[in-house]
Amino acid sequence: MVEAPDGRGIVDTVEREGVALVVTDIVMPNCDGMETIKALRRACPTVPVIAISARGQQYLDAALSFGACHIFAKPFESELFVQTIAKVIPTLSS
Repeated sequence: MVEAPDGRGIVDTVEREGVALVVTDIVMPNCDGMETIKALRRACPTVPVIAISARGQQYLDAALSFGACHIFAKPFESELFVQTIAKVIPTLSS
């Protein structure tokens, strides 16, 4: 697992580390989740993105429209979250 300090650092971290999955909140300092997802789609179009938010369904729907592959409203069930990650990255469940 690799962490980025904020939305701006996520794309740099993904490009540098070659991660298999990004989990991002919608509300972050310096660059919100929507801008982060858009930047990831331009820079690393094949990296799956899971967006999470407590802001409401409209934010999560927007995240999907910008390229997130899955969304979760906070709070969410950790078991469902882990199952979703296993579907997105099948090698983790092997």
